[in-house]
Amino acid sequence: MKIVCSMFYILSLILLCLAITNCSQTLPLNQNYVPVTIATNPKVNTFPDSLNIGAENYSGAFIVVKGSGLEKIIKLGSSRRMTYTVESLYPSSEVISEIKDKLSKAGWVPLKEDFMNPGLPSSYVRGWDIYIDKDHVPATKVHEWKSGWKNDKNEIVRYKLKHEYPVTTDNIMNILNVQAEYYPAFIVEKMTSQTNKNK
Repeated sequence: MKIVCSMFYILSLILLCLAITNCSQTLPLNQNYVPVTIATNPKVNTFPDSLNIGAENYSGAFIVVKGSGLEKIIKLGSSRRMTYTVESLYPSSEVISEIKDKLSKAGWVPLKEDFMNPGLPSSYVRGWDIYIDKDHVPATKVHEWKSGWKNDKNEIVRYKLKHEYPVTTDNIMNILNVQAEYYPAFIVEKMTSQTNKNK
């Protein structure tokens, strides 16, 4: 009885191997197959730009200061927004100086007025704004610095630096949130035309 069972088991294995062999021989080969490589840990600031606006680094608009955390760039229609945090004590003069210097070397010129709000002086002129944000729970005290730059291509980059902490605490303002928005020339032209119409 044991011999019969053993022979049946061996015969089953042989039939299974033959079936697998026949399948592998009869399966058609897809000549159009293209292997796909999935990137691991991609760099967030080198995504494809189907609109081909600006240079690879957006005409040098995005400045990542020394000691900052991982930057993130997101797509906002035809514009781009970069955000990161950096340890820096208020009023963060060294961070502002580094951004100013690097933008200047890349050919960017500071705007004395907020291009989204003509007539309103930029922080490049008036310095930091301080206000209470009651939309947060609990409310927060905000120190904010906003300014724009323009280059000879008529592109604009707008920086917003922010220290924020709950009004109920006496926090040391040592964490700075940095946000930069890049606008290509055709978007700047549209926004400027719309602003002039609303005057």
